[in-house]
Amino acid sequence: LNEIAIDPKRQIRARRYASLQRRLFLAELVLGILFLSALLWSGVTIRLRDILPASPYFATTLFFTIISAAYGVLSFPLTYYRGLALPRYYGLSKENFRDWLGTQAKEGLLGWILGVIAILAIYALLIYLPDWWWLAATLFTALLSALISFIAPWFIMPLFFKAEPLPDGDLRQRLESLAARANFSTAGIYSIDWSKKGDTANAMFLGMGRSRRIILTDTLLKKYTPEEMDTILAHELGHYRLGHIAWLLVLQSGLALIVFALTHLALKRLASINGPFGLYGPSDVAGMPLLAAALLVFSLIVSPFLMA
Repeated sequence: LNEIAIDPKRQIRARRYASLQRRLFLAELVLGILFLSALLWSGVTIRLRDILPASPYFATTLFFTIISAAYGVLSFPLTYYRGLALPRYYGLSKENFRDWLGTQAKEGLLGWILGVIAILAIYALLIYLPDWWWLAATLFTALLSALISFIAPWFIMPLFFKAEPLPDGDLRQRLESLAARANFSTAGIYSIDWSKKGDTANAMFLGMGRSRRIILTDTLLKKYTPEEMDTILAHELGHYRLGHIAWLLVLQSGLALIVFALTHLALKRLASINGPFGLYGPSDVAGMPLLAAALLVFSLIVSPFLMA
């Protein structure tokens, strides 16, 4: 261990970068809460609801789209600085603005599609299961997360990276042997063209069941020795063998249940015609910022348990 050289200057830069990222995260968090609060207290959401079409599902989709687009524009400077300017300054990204903007557009479209699915499901549950929507929402989000994980290698990852099977050879045999020793079944080992984004390296599992595969970045293949890649993959396989992934899913579902239950109590108290915001009830689309704020705040409250 004494022979391992750690560059003190690089460590200082790493700590400084992490500190700046945390500050930017907090700035985005404060901005989001202020944005949602302004929507609620200004009465903008009430006026917007009154001019939207009568169809509850179309109105919900349009309402979500307008709010999301407004926040996207408002938070764009922070998103740009945190996602591109800062990583480029610290040598962690080599994307240009056009490529980064293209990635943001894809992520935004994907996030909008998933967001619409989630918000329509929640409001449908609020309408038809007003007393038990929080329980059904927990089950729905768990199933949606599982579905996304299953289809990710086929439909989501290709939007951002080109994946190719790892060629036959000593390295592939070595990694397949390591996976077999851990009783880890996989649909294959693939490399992705991460180098177009930056010089960092990574390895991960992607997918579930028959879609599960091992992903290596091309930067990992270029810069690391087979022994080092063994160590990196063994770390991930250790999570699988020790059941960490399953326990994490159970913990996430349990915490999601708590968050939805607390949100249910908050909506019952605040989303009423006699409440502070003049809403018709929890299923009132004008209360979407209240729903989002409650989910955000309660998620922050339980997040230390997840991190622990």
